[in-house]
Amino acid sequence: MSQLTRRDVAWQCLTIGLVAAMGDTAAGAPEPSTGVYNQASLRGHVHALGLNPKLYSTYDRRQGEGFSVLTSLDLASGAVRQNLIGMAGGHMTCSLPNGRILCIAHHKPKSLIVNNEHQVLAELTTDTEHVFGGHGLVDRERNIILIPQRRKLARGPADVGSLLIFDAGTFRLLDQVESGGIHPHELHKIPGTNELAVTHYGDIGDVHPVFEHNVVDPKLTILDGQTLKPKRHYLQHDLKAMVTHMSVDNAGWAHLVLTQYIAWPVKEVGNAYNLAVTELERVIGRRVSFDMPQAALEERLLPVPLPMLSVHTQTGERKIINTGDQNHLRSQSVAFCKAAQAAVAVYSHSDNLVVLRKGREPVVVDGKRLGLRNMRGVVELPETTLVAVMGAYRNVVIYDLLKDQVVARYETSNYLDTHLSHGD
Repeated sequence: MSQLTRRDVAWQCLTIGLVAAMGDTAAGAPEPSTGVYNQASLRGHVHALGLNPKLYSTYDRRQGEGFSVLTSLDLASGAVRQNLIGMAGGHMTCSLPNGRILCIAHHKPKSLIVNNEHQVLAELTTDTEHVFGGHGLVDRERNIILIPQRRKLARGPADVGSLLIFDAGTFRLLDQVESGGIHPHELHKIPGTNELAVTHYGDIGDVHPVFEHNVVDPKLTILDGQTLKPKRHYLQHDLKAMVTHMSVDNAGWAHLVLTQYIAWPVKEVGNAYNLAVTELERVIGRRVSFDMPQAALEERLLPVPLPMLSVHTQTGERKIINTGDQNHLRSQSVAFCKAAQAAVAVYSHSDNLVVLRKGREPVVVDGKRLGLRNMRGVVELPETTLVAVMGAYRNVVIYDLLKDQVVARYETSNYLDTHLSHGD
């Protein structure tokens, strides 16, 4: 979903400067902790994939564009390992046993498994009719890896995607099961059940005259944990937007975000921006009350303000979380922090977090408070009340959800990184 704009390139050029050559680099020292946590007490690594390798120091345009930048940050020491890897469309990572990392592409046919030194151990590929399309799930009990794939071109609800099942030890493809919807994207276990939840974008390839995405079947689908076959579908047609990212809490609520844009007029007659804003106001049924993000203007895609949803995975009951149009522009990542009992959604065009704690009103955390710009990724640090939050081009911070404060900061150079994962 991410697109590189002229503004993004300019921002990267201004802020990255000289980036170290491939291999280990040292992160800047995090700010002193003002809470119970400090850098030495943080454990594990966070990993991210950058879509844009062109500004990486060792990138050579003659190599082509089939690369992503893999970043692994050691939270305790602050050391960063960062390398080009030979796959395009880097989207999401998953941690595997023994320090291995699953690197998943988006809209591309090749993903990779690498070791903790970022050396390639295996290539995972789709068939000619599909491409990878989302976030993987590692089931350590069954020793399998699940990765969504979508049809290269979906024309209707029958063009469903599927889940590829790989052996987590040999990386051999074991099976493939249809997911029951168009473009399965993010997959999570549902605590206390033998079920999985998966989001479906639900968009097809035919052009819509107003929207950037022609959404015909967006939904949350519940799968049987053993067979992976669909059991229930919770349709979200009314918002006319793709159901993209989510996380599931301990009580079985799936916290979802959605994405849709008003497309720029094909023929720029008169003031194209005003025409697009008029369409946006018609679609949402009210005047646009927020400043349009510069990225939206450069991309010529106006984000439709869309709420965060909480959908119960057993009943389909739905709650709508809307803190104001200005806070819900262009969603990206969702995490659930068990220790804080909080769901966190990133809205990258709003450049804020929407934090939903059990039994409380939602809270908006602006990127300026975190010292980040162009936020994209967020992930829980297990057994803590902390989340790691990442800027698409610069830096990672550790934020305490209960104390509402940054407890550590890492100076990193990122390359249009979209998501974060945490592992050993």
